[in-house]
Amino acid sequence: MEEPRDSRSAQPAEPDLYELSCDGTTLTYSLGGSDRIPQLSYATGNRSYVLRGDEIRVAETEIGRLVTVSLEAVPDLHVITLTLLLPPVHLQNGESRLRTDVITTTHRTSFGGPRLVKGQVITYETTTLTGAARAVAF
Repeated sequence: MEEPRDSRSAQPAEPDLYELSCDGTTLTYSLGGSDRIPQLSYATGNRSYVLRGDEIRVAETEIGRLVTVSLEAVPDLHVITLTLLLPPVHLQNGESRLRTDVITTTHRTSFGGPRLVKGQVITYETTTLTGAARAVAF
């Protein structure tokens, strides 16, 4: 008689570390070590950011997980956010190659509200990053 399979062992490992880059831009997203506090590190050009915990917003959508952070807020000018699109990934041997996009969104602002902003209020810049998704024992 065959022994029942443990359904947990049949499940593919879920990634908890993403390391991505492209042309001088690097992004690392970790779901957290033993403290389980997520962290996102982003560097491009001469700017770099490290965001943790509640500074990271996550939304599950039909196109994948959206991981969003605020990079810059200048009153009466703009708010800049970065959104990492994470598609579902099934790891093999704890790792998988990954190609995805980050979207830098600039929301033009005004002290008088968005109705006073002339022209397009929100613009987007998309960058394709490649790298790896991994399951790491922190």
